[in-house]
Amino acid sequence: MGSELDLDTPFDLVPTYIKNDVEQELNSDGKWRNVAVCFFTCTQAGRPGKCNFEQEVESLSRKRSPGKALLDLFTRSNLNVEYVQRIFWLCDIKETLNILVTNTVVSFEHPRDNIYEEIKLGESCSCLKVEAFGSPLPNLQWYHNGTPLANKTSDMLHIQSFKRGDAGLYVCRATQTINGETKEYMSSSFMLKIAKSSPCKIIDLKNISLQTGNLLMLVFRAEGEPEPYYVWYKDGREITRDNVGLFKVENVGMINGGNYSCIAVNSEGSCSSEQVVVKVSAPIRAPVKPEIILKPSLAPSYALYSAVDFMFKVRCRDPVKFTCTINDEDIEDMEANRPTWSEKKVDSSDYLFSMRYNVSDEDWRRGNKGPIIIRIMAQNENEEHYWVIHEEIINVVFQADVKHLTARNKIALLIANDNYETDKLATPFKDIQALAKVLTGMQFHCMLIRNVTQSDIYGIVELFCSFIRRGTYVFFYYAGHGEHHNDVEYMVPLPERTKSNATKWTTLGDFVARNDIINRIQKENPALLYEMYDSCRRNTTHAEPYPRRKIDHIVSKHNSVTLFATPKGYAAFEVAEGLSLLMSEFLKVAAEPRPVVHMSNDVLKAFNHNLETVVAPMFSSDLTEDRCLTDSVEPHPRDMESVLDRWERLSNVGGTQVKEHFEIDGEFYTISLTCEQEGYPYIISNWINIIIGITPEELQEATALESPPKQGLMVSIDLSTCKDMIEQHVTRNPIRCKVENIQKIRGDFTMMMYFSKNGENITDCKFSLGRPSLCDFWKSQLFNLNTL
Repeated sequence: MGSELDLDTPFDLVPTYIKNDVEQELNSDGKWRNVAVCFFTCTQAGRPGKCNFEQEVESLSRKRSPGKALLDLFTRSNLNVEYVQRIFWLCDIKETLNILVTNTVVSFEHPRDNIYEEIKLGESCSCLKVEAFGSPLPNLQWYHNGTPLANKTSDMLHIQSFKRGDAGLYVCRATQTINGETKEYMSSSFMLKIAKSSPCKIIDLKNISLQTGNLLMLVFRAEGEPEPYYVWYKDGREITRDNVGLFKVENVGMINGGNYSCIAVNSEGSCSSEQVVVKVSAPIRAPVKPEIILKPSLAPSYALYSAVDFMFKVRCRDPVKFTCTINDEDIEDMEANRPTWSEKKVDSSDYLFSMRYNVSDEDWRRGNKGPIIIRIMAQNENEEHYWVIHEEIINVVFQADVKHLTARNKIALLIANDNYETDKLATPFKDIQALAKVLTGMQFHCMLIRNVTQSDIYGIVELFCSFIRRGTYVFFYYAGHGEHHNDVEYMVPLPERTKSNATKWTTLGDFVARNDIINRIQKENPALLYEMYDSCRRNTTHAEPYPRRKIDHIVSKHNSVTLFATPKGYAAFEVAEGLSLLMSEFLKVAAEPRPVVHMSNDVLKAFNHNLETVVAPMFSSDLTEDRCLTDSVEPHPRDMESVLDRWERLSNVGGTQVKEHFEIDGEFYTISLTCEQEGYPYIISNWINIIIGITPEELQEATALESPPKQGLMVSIDLSTCKDMIEQHVTRNPIRCKVENIQKIRGDFTMMMYFSKNGENITDCKFSLGRPSLCDFWKSQLFNLNTL
């Protein structure tokens, strides 16, 4: 948080470090643009003529830092801090109130008076909005009838569909801390009442069939004010009335069959249900010995690696126990190629056994290339001497003429987020390094990205997609925190930051939806898209953003395989060191020349058999071809220039090499700098290694290896991208530095070296290393969610 300022302090006198933080806030996500329009509007008011806003804004956009240019404009206009705060407030850039701190006590500028609203049931409500001005920025909390509402901490509370329980008194509490003292302030109140309305149905009647002696229950619900009552009809004649919309008949008989309907009525009107038919039949007498009523419908032969879906239904008076064998081996005892199956009661006396079995080469060899025999037995649990057996014989066909599949190119995007402010993770970075080593061995070009924000992820995905062509194999991997909401997976990025403020996650809009990323990749029509997520899938505690942005369903192109570390609603298992459990098991089978569907099933089996205390991963696929990660690559001739050469240029980070000569403590030294990226030319990453060599010039090559520089000589290295300097003794060994998040570099990448001896500064050297080529390209990418 910035130092305290006075409201009438001229903006010109604001400390530079505070202006720098404001500048970064304005430049993030183009916020400066709205501020510029607001400023020009306010300063033009009351003046003759017209201000060409578009021309002024366009002029700012051409500046290297539009935010700094705008702040300079504030200074030249002799604005004070209060005026600047108000401009930021009008433009909804309220985080700056924690940078330009004036210790201004909270005041609710809207609403000034209490508000009374009547809202119809089912309608949306957008009247619950406050404007709480204060510096530092207050924390908000909404209350309903005196009870705090979970996760309702923004300045607007939106009710999507107004319900009876939503009526009542709402207020917003603002909490602010000034000079260590925390105070609370309450807004004016909002009283929401239910407006009178005619009934509108929300649950309708459905046709039903049942046997005599069972319970008949019909439910019809409608909402209205006042609450409606219900009139029930059978065959057009009124039979009863109630206040809850529920009609029940216990021990139903044949006489209760017929046509039913219901009308909901109140003083404002009425609404009617659909007319439905209730069919009542005599009970079926089930046999003591299980009777087959549904046999499996199987093909006479199946190809290797194809799936056999097996359904078998019997009818019996008593509970039924199923036993199934494949080539005389009980499926419960099978270890290799274990099928999945389920048993359930589907009616009062009907029992269903269903199974999915993948034909593998192991079964083919075990049967000596003969048929597979599936035998199912259904047994009465109470009368064990009553049972029935059904047998199916499947011939296995080896398709030697299957088309050999190839990839046009292979590229992978591997994202590891581990350096969270709280709950740091131990394995993501190790995981992507190990995975990249295996994938590059299978001719994949890999992008390794670490510790990135939401905007970084959108930018790198757009860059990544520029390398995809129709027919490319794509591997997408994410390791980090994750959440789940309404069947959508969210990746949790690192928060966007300024020097003095970290933006906290407030809504799901701060996260990255898997659907957005995958739909963007699918636009390029890859031949194979393998997704892998080593993250939690717990139901989120964060609210949806307002206004709500529709998340499109993932487009199915029958080319994808997805592997999750955990089922929906569960947390992923984190180990203290080494690789994650999912990655350890995946790497055991990843390089095998097998279809990706079967390879992924092997990962699941490893968890099911060996890791009894860990939740097993989840796997899904819509792939229609037996593609393998090891398939050979046959690039198109045009790809050498448009894709592969461009990739190599980026992975070479410009090939920066610098060699300079300096006099240090009376001796001349050669200082050589080399920037390199691990895994060139197959790997692009958002970090680079800098190797620094410091060698006395007068020493010959053979002597230099034996004689180090002067003892006691120290060097301090200050990189423009790092917060802390690197200090160490000068020796004959090169100094290695790692520079991360190179996508954040703005301007030239510089390095200062300060030489000292016995605590006294001797000299300093400055190097300009230019800009890694990845920076310019990354910055130019625009990921537009509206085009997905």
